Amino acid sequence: MSGFRMSLGTAAPPATSDDAATFQKLLADMSGTKESIKQAKEWLLQRPDKAETFAKALQKHVMNNPGFQKLLFAVYLLNDIFFAARTKDDPFRRSFAPVLSDIIRGASKSAKDDASREKLVKVIELWGAKKVFNSEQIDELKVAAKNEPQPVATVQDQRCDLSTIPVGVMAGLVKGALN
Repeated sequence: MSGFRMSLGTAAPPATSDDAATFQKLLADMSGTKESIKQAKEWLLQRPDKAETFAKALQKHVMNNPGFQKLLFAVYLLNDIFFAARTKDDPFRRSFAPVLSDIIRGASKSAKDDASREKLVKVIELWGAKKVFNSEQIDELKVAAKNEPQPVATVQDQRCDLSTIPVGVMAGLVKGALN
C-alpha cells in the first residue's frame, strides 16, 4: 500500500501549498478502486477554483505516460467529477474540455489492444448518452479513443463571420490584399 493512500485514510490527502503536485501524486497513487476514485473526486470537488490547474496537471501526467491503467483510472475520475458537478458550466467541465482529447488520445496510445481502447469508448458513449458534452465533442473524443488520425481541417471548415470585423480593419485587409 502506498504511503499516499495510507495518509488518505478516509480524509483528504495531506495539506499542501501546491495543489498541482498533490494532484499529480494522487493520480500516480490511485489504485482504481471505487474508494480511491471517490476520495480523489471528493478532494478535487473541494477545489473548483483550481480546476484549470488540475486540467494542466492531468495533461502533464498523460505526457509522462504512466501506462494505460493509470490513465484509465484518471478517465474514471473525470467521469465521476463530471457527473458530480451536474452542470455543463461547472469549472471542471470548462477546464478539462479543452484538454480532454489529448488525455483520451494519450490513454489510447498507451493501450495494448482494442479491448482496452473500448473501455475508453464506453465512458465516452456514456458522456454522449447523458449529454455531458455535445455530439461534436463526443465524436472528437471517440476518434481520440480509437487512436485514429485527427481529421484535417479543410478550407470549408474554416468559417468566419465577416460582420464581426471592424470596418477599419476590414478596409485595411482589403487594401492589403489588392496591393
